[in-house]
Amino acid sequence: MKSKLVLAVLFILLILSACASPISESEVPSESVPSLFEVPSNSNVVSSLTIKDKSVDGGRFSIEGFHVAGNLVGTADSVVYHNIAEVYEKSTYILYGTAQNIGYWDETGTGQTLYDFVIEKSYKGTLQPGDKITILSPGGYYRLSKFIELNGKERFPDLTEEEIENTVYKKTYMGAPLVENGEKYVVFLDYSEGIPPFPDGVYDEVGAFQGRFYYKDAETLMRYTPENEPNFYQDSETRSTAKQEFTLPELEAEIAACVE
Repeated sequence: MKSKLVLAVLFILLILSACASPISESEVPSESVPSLFEVPSNSNVVSSLTIKDKSVDGGRFSIEGFHVAGNLVGTADSVVYHNIAEVYEKSTYILYGTAQNIGYWDETGTGQTLYDFVIEKSYKGTLQPGDKITILSPGGYYRLSKFIELNGKERFPDLTEEEIENTVYKKTYMGAPLVENGEKYVVFLDYSEGIPPFPDGVYDEVGAFQGRFYYKDAETLMRYTPENEPNFYQDSETRSTAKQEFTLPELEAEIAACVE
């Protein structure tokens, strides 16, 4: 929860400077974004599971019909988990499965993603294959109306009420990709404490983008490395960088080694 509050504070500092500029059509990114990842051949596993629905709505919203006014890139959690062992130790649950029912959440004035996750494999914790849970992930879209509700309208004196109600901004942390519907991930999670305004009954990705491995291609899972910080996972003492790309069996072996 501490990392959530850090992200919220960093966000507000960033948005106060970034949102001073008027909205222009040139800032609007394409709404039709192709999938970044190729879905693996075992994508039909979910359909064969007996689903136990533990998901919650959490107050998520869709950006359908909104005008996307721009993209903002912020900094992430200051704690770096250099390797699998470090993020394993921080996590209460480690799971493999499929993202579904993606929506967004902005009750702190920053963009986050709320999505359901159907578990296919469980490597740590009490959750089981077939459980469907809800995960809160840093990065997403936030409504301008919510930001103004929390922080005031001073930065947007010329916008009409209609423009305010129909505008969203995209927010990422160090450019990390957002969760995509139907994609498979290995996620390292904690259970949310549900302290208002954060929704109760959801799970949090550990270390922002550091707690999610996604498919780089049909065989390779990877953690996001910030483009402008290629040495993001480098150990400051040893000056070495642990491996960040694995096949699923390789990643499972790394996780298993943390138990021994």
